[in-house]
Amino acid sequence: MTHHQIMSAPMPNDNSAIYLNEPWLLDQSNEPQAKSDIKKIQQPDTSADNVRVYIPLDLNRAAILGRLDEVISRNGVCSEANELDYSLEVAAVISRLEIYDQVHFRHDQENGLAYADRDHSQNGQALAQKIIAKLAEIPDGGAESFPFDLIAELKVAFG
Repeated sequence: MTHHQIMSAPMPNDNSAIYLNEPWLLDQSNEPQAKSDIKKIQQPDTSADNVRVYIPLDLNRAAILGRLDEVISRNGVCSEANELDYSLEVAAVISRLEIYDQVHFRHDQENGLAYADRDHSQNGQALAQKIIAKLAEIPDGGAESFPFDLIAELKVAFG
């Protein structure tokens, strides 16, 4: 059994930390099924024994690509049998890409780098291209739509 380091302050006194209230990013069983579910899921469980835990997650190019590599290595060939689970795990990586991109886009705007002709940061676009390349290398074992549809969506979104 591991003895975890528990901090009394849930958020560090650090302006670089971002609080993201989307618990389903860590536990896909909390994924909201409808927009009306989102606010409910974002509120702590009211059970008497509930403890809400905030876990830091560093989002940088190496961490996001490393997570994708781990998912691909563990799942291997994408077949009809593992397509759904594979796509759900990669969707969590894509959520990390989206957060990374949005934060960099806002940071760039705050520093005078206005992008009139696009909706994504240069860092986000570069990372998306690396993710697309890795997804394209997943061996196809008869999967119907993954990763093909996701690759097409990313190409449209990130150019």
